[in-house]
Amino acid sequence: MEQTVYADLYFFINFSMDFLCFYISSRFLGVWISTRRLVIASAVGGIYAVLSLVWGLVGINAVLLDVLSCVLMCAIAFGFFGKARRLPVYILVYVAVSMTLGGFMTALFNLLNRTALGNAVTDDDDLSVWML
Repeated sequence: MEQTVYADLYFFINFSMDFLCFYISSRFLGVWISTRRLVIASAVGGIYAVLSLVWGLVGINAVLLDVLSCVLMCAIAFGFFGKARRLPVYILVYVAVSMTLGGFMTALFNLLNRTALGNAVTDDDDLSVWML
């Protein structure tokens, strides 16, 4: 089964989720992050998401690259210099927030999709309103 993926939307969705996760993580940690760092780290995440889809890596290589990109994004967002020993805490909080928010969004998507309200908006097999 072939599926069409729009790279610009995929980037935008990943960028938005990363931005939101970094923002929430910074609030939990009580750490101020500049908007510039948030944008750069989120853009790295969005670009990595699109590239990982294109590369199609699987297995241990994909996991290692995912971990490396997460470390890089957190180092950019929270600042690596002078805070190296706190970086593992920042990474753990970011991952926990990402998993929680991702799980919440998946549950919300499944719940709203079961109502079939999105089908009233589209006549064919396009994305439902809830997918966006």
